Parts: sequence; C-alpha cells; structure tokens
Amino acid sequence: MKISVTRLFLLLMLVSGWTWAQTASSDGVRESTDPSRAAEVERKAETMSGQSSSDTGASGQEIKSRKKAKKSKKSKKKSRKQGTKGG
Repeated sequence: MKISVTRLFLLLMLVSGWTWAQTASSDGVRESTDPSRAAEVERKAETMSGQSSSDTGASGQEIKSRKKAKKSKKSKKKSRKQGTKGG
C-alpha cells in the first residue's frame, strides 16, 4: 500500500510539473527580426556592461593572446619556485 501511494504521489507531482511547464509564459524572452529592435538591445547591453568591445579596439584573438601570455608568466614563476625548493 505504501509503495502504491508513493508512486501515485510521484506521478501526480510529475504531471503537475509538466502541466506548469507547458502553461508557463515566456515574457522575458522574445524573438525578433527587426533591425531597430536589435540595435536597441545592443545599446542596452553596452550600457549595462559599461563599455563596448568596439570601443576598446581589442579583437577576440588579441584577448586570447593576452590570456596566454599571462598563463605562461605564471607557469614560469611556478617552475622557478619549484626549482629553488629542490636544491
């Protein structure tokens, strides 16, 4: 009896969750092909981020190369520290 009640409860929860997911509205996300709407969204995103990637002039490749340079400097420092410990 306990097992059937548990299964029934789980089934009820599953169905209610499924129903809620199907009826929930998606007010926050809209799809638009309007160029003026896209420009407006980009302006808002730039305002929120504080700066535009076009303002900095840095491309994605330049940013990646800077990150690699920082990583290589850290690894060189680690190897120097480990070399002095072994001596």
